[in-house]
Amino acid sequence: SLISNGYTMCAAEVNGNSHVDFSKLSRHIIALGNEGAGLSKEILSLAQIRFRIPFNSSNVESLNVAVSGAIAMFAGANNTGW
Repeated sequence: SLISNGYTMCAAEVNGNSHVDFSKLSRHIIALGNEGAGLSKEILSLAQIRFRIPFNSSNVESLNVAVSGAIAMFAGANNTGW
């Protein structure tokens, strides 16, 4: 599996950590679920990191999976966090 080959599973979750530093991860997998159901319990159980993308909830109720994916991939590819 990817995890046994040194990848870190990072799962987007509404109750996840809002402070993620991707620069400490050399190889990672970003798992995203749909807005209604989120990720399955099986995927969440594999996640070594659970994160959420912070945003101003007074202006935005939620982010769709495409937007969330773009933000997470940008942060991961640029070894940044939020």
